[in-house]
Amino acid sequence: MQSEACFDSFFLKKAAEGDVSSAEFDRLADHMQGCESCTQRFDQAIFADARNFVPSRAEHLAERGPVPFLERLKAVNQWQDQLELGQRFQVIGQVGRGGMGEVYECFDKKLNRVVALKKIRADRLTGELFDRLNREARIQAGLNHPNIVQIYETGELAGVPFITMEFVAGQSLRELLKEKPLEPRQAAALLARVARGMHYAHQAGVLHRDLKPSNILLGENQFETDSGKPAMRMPKIADFGLAKLLDEPSDLSKSDMIVGTGMYLSPEQAAGRKGEIGPGSDI
Repeated sequence: MQSEACFDSFFLKKAAEGDVSSAEFDRLADHMQGCESCTQRFDQAIFADARNFVPSRAEHLAERGPVPFLERLKAVNQWQDQLELGQRFQVIGQVGRGGMGEVYECFDKKLNRVVALKKIRADRLTGELFDRLNREARIQAGLNHPNIVQIYETGELAGVPFITMEFVAGQSLRELLKEKPLEPRQAAALLARVARGMHYAHQAGVLHRDLKPSNILLGENQFETDSGKPAMRMPKIADFGLAKLLDEPSDLSKSDMIVGTGMYLSPEQAAGRKGEIGPGSDI
């Protein structure tokens, strides 16, 4: 819980950048030993600009006792402060972070192009998630459609598995809708293209199971929606981390686990009726 004694976001950002005195940093470190809210928000501040975090601060924290985010911080320093990943990928910046993985915008020097590189979070690195990442790559790599993000390859760097994919420079549909609702014709035109992408995936035997506005990215290419209306950015379906093959009986998730995101679950997903989940669930 957050209390009146908690630190504000501005101070936490300064601390993450090493721009506070040793005494102030000591006070923060003491406070975080018993404050989950500040620990989480400081963790987020580090990840927002990990390159600016002073390594000596990490050592100072380690001397003061266990810190939940410290191992994760070391992993970020390994991937961001050392800008060369396996002497091939140059990190441009972090563009996304979820429950399982992190996504970075990188320049692939071997193929001379910008890619999105997804890896498992350091604090989530397990054999099960390693299998999930490889499975996600295999499933998505078989889908070649203009409204689905294209997978390029899989690999491993510093013992951490990764996949590279098409980098979509625009915002997500979720971010677009935060600004204002779409006009009906624009919404229908955009949704039609998302539906075509999902129809293609279903025809290929793939269920997404986590289709939501944040997993629909808006690319640089544009399409016309109606005469006299401004063009819209082309939607691309992303994140097949929870995808499942229609003819596949096994499931990497636990048998009693509800798969998906709460407010976007179909009734059969929410009720855990896995035998009923099919293309209609994505729709």
